[in-house]
Formats: sequence, structure tokens, C-alpha cells
Amino acid sequence: MDSLKEQDQQLDRRIRDLDRDVHMLQTQQIDKKQLRNVFQEFAALYSDAPADTKRRLLNVIIEEIRCSVKRGEKTGEIVYKLRGNGTVRKEWEEAK
Repeated sequence: MDSLKEQDQQLDRRIRDLDRDVHMLQTQQIDKKQLRNVFQEFAALYSDAPADTKRRLLNVIIEEIRCSVKRGEKTGEIVYKLRGNGTVRKEWEEAK
């Protein structure tokens, strides 16, 4: 039980560190190597995390997700606004 609590605290600390790193990157010129390291660590943490922690991790990386699909149509666009790294646009069919 103590081990799980300790692991959860470690995850919380690491999430705060990643959040701080992303906010620092937003205000600076982005060093692609540093950003790549943040995303690699994110992937490792995300795969082993419980559902509520995964949600918090996603909030660290993704600022906003917007979908625009016209009623009755099967085409449209999905936009992912990432913190510190701009925006990714995909056609709805590509994103499925």
C-alpha cells in the first residue's frame, strides 16, 4: 500500500515537472531536442499511468481539441492545440 502511494506521489511530482517544462517552453525559443525528451518521457509515464493520471498528463500537453464537421457530412477537420509546440490540423477522415 505504501509503495503505491509513493509511486503516485512520484508520478505527481513528475507531472508537475513536465507541466513546468512545457510552460517554460511556451515562453522561450523551443529547443527541439529538449521538447523531444519531454514527449518521450511523457509517453513512458502515460503508458503505465492509471486513468486519472493519464487525464492530467494529457492536460499538460494538449491545450485544446476542436472538431468541425458539418451536419450530415462525413468530412471535416480536427485541430489539436499543443502547449509549447503549436497546432496540428487533420482532416476528419485522417484522424479516425
